[in-house]
Amino acid sequence: MEPHESDWEENSLLVVLPLIQRLILSSVNRERFPFTKTQLSIFALLCSRSSMTMKEVAGYISSSKEQATRAVAPLVDAGYVERFVDPANRTRIHIRLTTEGMDFMRSCRDEILRNLSRTLEERYTPEEQAQLKDSVNTIVTILSKT
Repeated sequence: MEPHESDWEENSLLVVLPLIQRLILSSVNRERFPFTKTQLSIFALLCSRSSMTMKEVAGYISSSKEQATRAVAPLVDAGYVERFVDPANRTRIHIRLTTEGMDFMRSCRDEILRNLSRTLEERYTPEEQAQLKDSVNTIVTILSKT
Protein backbone atom coordinates (compact mmCIF):
# COMPACT_ATOMS: atom_id res chain seq x y z
CA MET A 1 0.00 0.00 0.00
CA GLU A 2 1.41 3.34 -1.06
CA PRO A 3 1.44 6.17 1.50
CA HIS A 4 -0.94 9.05 0.83
CA GLU A 5 0.33 12.60 0.47
CA SER A 6 -1.48 13.53 3.70
CA ASP A 7 0.33 10.68 5.52
CA TRP A 8 3.65 12.18 4.47
CA GLU A 9 2.59 15.62 5.74
CA GLU A 10 1.43 14.18 9.06
CA ASN A 11 4.65 12.18 9.45
CA SER A 12 6.68 15.29 8.65
CA LEU A 13 4.93 17.15 11.44
CA LEU A 14 5.88 14.34 13.82
CA VAL A 15 9.52 14.69 12.78
CA VAL A 16 9.63 18.46 13.29
CA LEU A 17 9.21 18.51 17.07
CA PRO A 18 12.21 16.36 18.01
CA LEU A 19 14.39 18.17 15.47
CA ILE A 20 13.51 21.57 16.85
CA GLN A 21 13.76 20.33 20.41
CA ARG A 22 17.25 18.91 19.78
CA LEU A 23 18.38 22.15 18.11
CA ILE A 24 17.15 24.31 20.99
CA LEU A 25 18.34 22.00 23.75
CA SER A 26 21.81 21.89 22.20
CA SER A 27 21.90 25.68 22.75
CA VAL A 28 21.21 25.40 26.48
CA ASN A 29 24.14 25.61 28.88
CA ARG A 30 23.35 22.56 31.03
CA GLU A 31 25.60 23.78 33.87
CA ARG A 32 23.70 27.06 34.13
CA PHE A 33 20.36 25.45 33.42
CA PRO A 34 20.59 22.00 35.09
CA PHE A 35 17.10 20.75 34.39
CA THR A 36 15.65 17.79 32.52
CA LYS A 37 14.32 18.15 28.99
CA THR A 38 10.80 17.91 30.40
CA GLN A 39 11.51 20.68 32.90
CA LEU A 40 13.00 22.85 30.15
CA SER A 41 9.81 22.32 28.14
CA ILE A 42 7.73 23.34 31.16
CA PHE A 43 9.82 26.50 31.60
CA ALA A 44 9.27 27.35 27.93
CA LEU A 45 5.53 26.77 28.24
CA LEU A 46 5.20 28.94 31.31
CA CYS A 47 7.17 31.75 29.67
CA SER A 48 4.48 32.00 27.03
CA ARG A 49 1.45 31.76 29.36
CA SER A 50 0.40 33.40 32.59
CA SER A 51 -0.56 30.05 34.12
CA MET A 52 -1.56 26.51 33.19
CA THR A 53 -3.30 23.60 34.85
CA MET A 54 -1.30 20.43 35.38
CA LYS A 55 -3.60 18.72 32.87
CA GLU A 56 -2.70 21.36 30.25
CA VAL A 57 1.00 21.01 31.03
CA ALA A 58 0.76 17.23 30.67
CA GLY A 59 -0.94 17.64 27.29
CA TYR A 60 1.74 19.99 25.99
CA ILE A 61 4.65 17.83 27.11
CA SER A 62 2.90 14.61 26.04
CA SER A 63 3.00 12.94 29.42
CA SER A 64 0.64 11.90 32.16
CA LYS A 65 -0.55 14.40 34.74
CA GLU A 66 1.43 12.46 37.35
CA GLN A 67 4.66 12.70 35.31
CA ALA A 68 4.09 16.41 34.78
CA THR A 69 3.53 16.87 38.51
CA ARG A 70 6.79 15.02 39.29
CA ALA A 71 8.66 17.22 36.80
CA VAL A 72 7.20 20.42 38.27
CA ALA A 73 7.92 19.54 41.93
CA PRO A 74 11.68 20.36 41.80
CA LEU A 75 10.89 23.64 40.03
CA VAL A 76 8.51 24.51 42.86
CA ASP A 77 11.09 23.46 45.47
CA ALA A 78 13.70 25.68 43.76
CA GLY A 79 11.31 28.64 43.88
CA TYR A 80 10.99 29.03 40.11
CA VAL A 81 7.37 27.84 39.85
CA GLU A 82 4.42 28.16 42.17
CA ARG A 83 1.19 26.21 42.44
CA PHE A 84 -2.12 27.88 43.18
CA VAL A 85 -5.76 26.87 43.36
CA ASP A 86 -8.16 28.05 40.65
CA PRO A 87 -10.61 30.37 42.47
CA ALA A 88 -13.39 29.39 40.04
CA ASN A 89 -12.79 25.63 40.48
CA ARG A 90 -11.00 24.69 43.68
CA THR A 91 -10.25 21.20 42.36
CA ARG A 92 -7.92 22.64 39.69
CA ILE A 93 -4.31 23.37 40.48
CA HIS A 94 -2.52 25.89 38.28
CA ILE A 95 1.17 26.60 38.02
CA ARG A 96 3.02 29.73 36.97
CA LEU A 97 6.51 31.12 37.04
CA THR A 98 7.43 33.03 40.19
CA THR A 99 9.19 36.37 39.97
CA GLU A 100 12.43 34.49 40.57
CA GLY A 101 11.54 32.04 37.77
CA MET A 102 10.76 34.89 35.37
CA ASP A 103 14.02 36.67 36.24
CA PHE A 104 15.96 33.43 35.77
CA MET A 105 14.33 32.80 32.38
CA ARG A 106 15.02 36.37 31.23
CA SER A 107 18.67 35.97 32.16
CA CYS A 108 18.91 32.62 30.36
CA ARG A 109 16.86 33.64 27.33
CA ASP A 110 19.49 35.94 25.84
CA GLU A 111 22.20 33.35 26.38
CA ILE A 112 20.10 30.61 24.80
CA LEU A 113 19.25 32.83 21.82
CA ARG A 114 22.92 33.79 21.32
CA ASN A 115 23.94 30.12 21.45
CA LEU A 116 21.13 29.17 19.09
CA SER A 117 22.12 31.90 16.65
CA ARG A 118 25.74 30.74 16.76
CA THR A 119 24.65 27.13 16.17
CA LEU A 120 22.52 28.14 13.17
CA GLU A 121 25.38 30.20 11.71
CA GLU A 122 27.79 27.27 12.10
CA ARG A 123 25.48 24.65 10.59
CA TYR A 124 23.56 26.47 7.86
CA THR A 125 24.21 28.86 5.00
CA PRO A 126 22.63 32.33 5.14
CA GLU A 127 20.07 31.16 2.56
CA GLU A 128 19.17 28.12 4.67
CA GLN A 129 18.88 30.31 7.76
CA ALA A 130 16.49 32.66 5.95
CA GLN A 131 14.47 29.72 4.67
CA LEU A 132 14.32 28.22 8.18
CA LYS A 133 13.21 31.56 9.65
CA ASP A 134 10.43 31.90 7.05
CA SER A 135 9.34 28.30 7.60
CA VAL A 136 9.23 28.67 11.38
CA ASN A 137 7.26 31.92 11.09
CA THR A 138 4.77 30.18 8.79
CA ILE A 139 4.42 27.20 11.15
CA VAL A 140 3.90 29.46 14.17
CA THR A 141 1.34 31.59 12.33
CA ILE A 142 -0.68 28.60 11.17
CA LEU A 143 -0.49 26.54 14.34
CA SER A 144 -1.27 29.53 16.57
CA LYS A 145 -4.75 29.80 15.11
CA THR A 146 -7.38 28.52 17.49
